Amino acid sequence: MDKKMTYVATYRGVSGYRMGLHEGANRDVFIAGDDIPGNNKPGGYGFVPVGLAADAFQKAEETLDNMLGRVDQVFVYLGAKGAGPGLTYLHRLMEKNESKDISIVACDCNEQGKQWFADQKNLPIIWSECGGHRTLGRIVDRILRE
Repeated sequence: MDKKMTYVATYRGVSGYRMGLHEGANRDVFIAGDDIPGNNKPGGYGFVPVGLAADAFQKAEETLDNMLGRVDQVFVYLGAKGAGPGLTYLHRLMEKNESKDISIVACDCNEQGKQWFADQKNLPIIWSECGGHRTLGRIVDRILRE
């Protein structure tokens, strides 16, 4: 039988991990979406354009649809400009998968709006640095070690 899986949807990447499957002893992690670089890298963005974030979440949604039987835990990163497409993704995800353990990982850009959404949907929120990549990296580290 396949191990259960944690699914991470982001458009900023996860520190220490490439996109795709990572196998742990008791649980696997799949990182989906995109790894759009920050403005500290050539061609990077301070704020990811909404269209690029929407494309990343579209890719994440298509990938998740193929693994629904294994995934029982989901983390979704919400940044500054990419939060709009991220919230749309979360709405669709919750409609399809009401029984999943879904958590938001978010920077504090538009903190009140993100907190309001989390409260309305009864979702936990983990506050992170802008980009969320270091926080997501720590989350994935912990899950793979369990």
